[in-house]
Amino acid sequence: MVINTSHLLSLGLAGVLLAWGTGAGFAATPLSLLSGAAASAAESAERSQLVRSIDVFGTDQITAEQVQQQWGEQIVELSEAIYGSPEQMSQDLPVELYETVVADIHTMGEFAHVELSMIVYFEPEQDNTVYVTVDVVEVADAAARMPFYPAPTQQLPDPAGLIQRWSEYDEVSFELSLAGELQSGFEQCPALACTVGFDHPELQQFLPAFETEAVRQREALLQILRESRNDVDRGNAVYLLAFAFADDPTGYVRAISPAIRDPSSLVRNNALRTLGDIRHSHPEVELPVEAIIEALHYPSATDRNKAGWLLAGIARDSDRQHEQILEALPVLLDMLQLEQPNNHEPAYAVLTEISGEQYAARDYTAWQQWAARYQ
Repeated sequence: MVINTSHLLSLGLAGVLLAWGTGAGFAATPLSLLSGAAASAAESAERSQLVRSIDVFGTDQITAEQVQQQWGEQIVELSEAIYGSPEQMSQDLPVELYETVVADIHTMGEFAHVELSMIVYFEPEQDNTVYVTVDVVEVADAAARMPFYPAPTQQLPDPAGLIQRWSEYDEVSFELSLAGELQSGFEQCPALACTVGFDHPELQQFLPAFETEAVRQREALLQILRESRNDVDRGNAVYLLAFAFADDPTGYVRAISPAIRDPSSLVRNNALRTLGDIRHSHPEVELPVEAIIEALHYPSATDRNKAGWLLAGIARDSDRQHEQILEALPVLLDMLQLEQPNNHEPAYAVLTEISGEQYAARDYTAWQQWAARYQ
């Protein structure tokens, strides 16, 4: 199971630890903390049990080595405070430290946007691991890589308390995940899409309201998705609408697809994630392939992750889309070079599907030589 820092929004971190975009056509520079110079060998070995690597994506102006030397200790501290053992975790989310690190990285180049994507991976009966990606958008690329619509401005009421209930569901889900009490799969999902389902007894309490009220409040939820100034409310509406449109997957895709260009990465992540569920359960429904390809170039690791897995599935389902997906080769090759599993793995899946080749996942030369035929 994988959780990104964007899920901490519902825990009071506002937008600070939220990933806001994706990369496109830049070399990735992975660096294992085991080889970092900022900490002693003993400290690095101990801390690497949690933080596995640091990547830089979206720029050639800085490298992971530079980030590690200047901010490796602080990035490890952030990861431990959020995702570490009970002894390591902070009672207060380290917002100020995060802002300081991001602000200083901003000064290292001509950057329009910088964020830290700290993604934790839960494995049964194993220690959690965190992979960190420093996502950067250069000033020259901002218009192309962040083509989002203006942030909505309306303050809207919570229909039947559904938005608040979904935030509570998210918080309980997150706590259960950290405690290792949720399985990677789930059976109970009466909507078009779910995050962690409702199998766990502590989550079942939320289901009746979602099933009964979401349909009644569909128009209000659609208005929240389009007009609410609150990122979390819009993100929650994406999933609540999966209940409201439970019998109309085509209508849901039509309603949700514009959210791929939402200015909030939380909303974009939720929209792309639910479209992935639709592709799996309703393969007959047409998805916005062009918009999904565009999302590969957005600033956040979560954008690339969801768009990548969607494209891998689309390519597997039909050869018709292969030529269109070839347009994304530069960013797919850059994602392939990341240590971050949730970017590296979908990139590899897309490349194997559209090429028919089975080069090793880390054989970058072979993949670049194959891609050269189409560039």
